Amino acid sequence: DEPSLLPSDEPSDEPSMLPSDEPSLLPSDDPSVLPSNEPSLLTSDEPSTVPSDSPSQEPSSFPSSSPSNQPSITLSEIPSSLPSKQPSPKPSSSPSKSPTKHPSFQPSNFPTETCEDDNDFTFRLENSFTTIVDCRWFTKNQLNEETRRNKYCPKREIREACKKTCDNCVCRDDLNFIFTLDNGIAQDCSWFLRQTSKIDTRREKYCSRTVSGRTVYDACRIGCGVCIFPF
Repeated sequence: DEPSLLPSDEPSDEPSMLPSDEPSLLPSDDPSVLPSNEPSLLTSDEPSTVPSDSPSQEPSSFPSSSPSNQPSITLSEIPSSLPSKQPSPKPSSSPSKSPTKHPSFQPSNFPTETCEDDNDFTFRLENSFTTIVDCRWFTKNQLNEETRRNKYCPKREIREACKKTCDNCVCRDDLNFIFTLDNGIAQDCSWFLRQTSKIDTRREKYCSRTVSGRTVYDACRIGCGVCIFPF
């Protein structure tokens, strides 16, 4: 009924009913079925093969050798010491509160393009050989502003110089925009680029037309050559 004063020469066939006062010198061959009530005093030599059900209360002293498969649910309080190898697929929802302490080692592949009008650019009006105006002319008369844009912004030289006024800052087609050809067939913006030999003819004939108060060139910015998408 009482334990032996000295240990036996060979281990027992069955485990004892009561735990020993001190831990074993050597680990067991098979792991315990149930976890221990208290954590181990020493760390294991190898990581667990299965992740724990709940996260650790405190962060580990050393970072992981490889990144996790999924991002963290909550943001870290301290930023990473090194930049990521690849840029984020989406921009952040809020800007940084303070600028970075260290600038980038290399510039970005594509420069940031500002969308402003060229203040030095001027052009001559079609109904006058002497009247020369600049980009500000479009907005000097609010009643004629839309009419002026519809008439002059489709011209490549003007829309490239008066980018902001002609709304030539975003390079994309409106995927939902539909217009009708003279033969009654409805087409979308991709129709302009489907035959290389007919691109210029199609643009000249249809890009200046208006559909439900909107010009085709405004909806089909790539199709009408308003801007060149960086393929």
